[in-house]
Amino acid sequence: MPEPLFVLLLLASALAGLLDATVGGGGFILIPFMVFTGSAIQLAIGTSRLIFLMDSFSAVVGHARRGNIDYRLALAYSITSVAFVPVGAYVTAEAAPETVSTVFGLFMLAMLALVVWKPKFGLVDRRPTGVLPSLAAGSLIGFMIGLLGGGVGVLIIFALVLVSGTTILLASGTSQVIVWLSNVVALAAYYGRGLVDLRLGLILGLAALVGAQAGVVLAHRAGNRLLRILLIALTLASAVKLLLA
Repeated sequence: MPEPLFVLLLLASALAGLLDATVGGGGFILIPFMVFTGSAIQLAIGTSRLIFLMDSFSAVVGHARRGNIDYRLALAYSITSVAFVPVGAYVTAEAAPETVSTVFGLFMLAMLALVVWKPKFGLVDRRPTGVLPSLAAGSLIGFMIGLLGGGVGVLIIFALVLVSGTTILLASGTSQVIVWLSNVVALAAYYGRGLVDLRLGLILGLAALVGAQAGVVLAHRAGNRLLRILLIALTLASAVKLLLA
């Protein structure tokens, strides 16, 4: 790979880590860029599991130091999300990629409309809620992870705010535990199929790890209101990308 492209790939990894530690969505940047720089799509998705495993662990540590993780919710979501990853993967294998992208893009637009319609979305802590809604939301998240292979951090934050009543900032930290556990399972599956470039993944993962630490600092300095604006912007960009894919 030419050196300028590799430098850009490192920067893309750092930016993906920063986004993942704030409002998610790093996969929508990193995976297409890896494909652009020469990786096959399957290898890009598989290797990104290692990269996001590293950046989500970095983000978990950063948010945990600030007491910004609800471990009870993280566990409830993780139990069902991990279980439903294979279901989404099966649907992906059977459905046309264009159909998957269109459906999820429209779903993201519906979530965007909800945020705009509710001015206090994610600004007020409404916990606690029962565990059953969280388990159900975790099932949907696991399904989406299996369906798309990544880029669902935004959806996790939506679920934590809408279903479980957290603020956007708390959702940002709690979501990283869910992402990390899901990536452990996904990485094992992709590695078993020979779809992980360990050398590239570790190098880019270090860049994403640094970006995640910057994202944690940014999230806590920005607060819920600015995170809400970033969430709206990223959701719109992700929906457009999916619908035009």
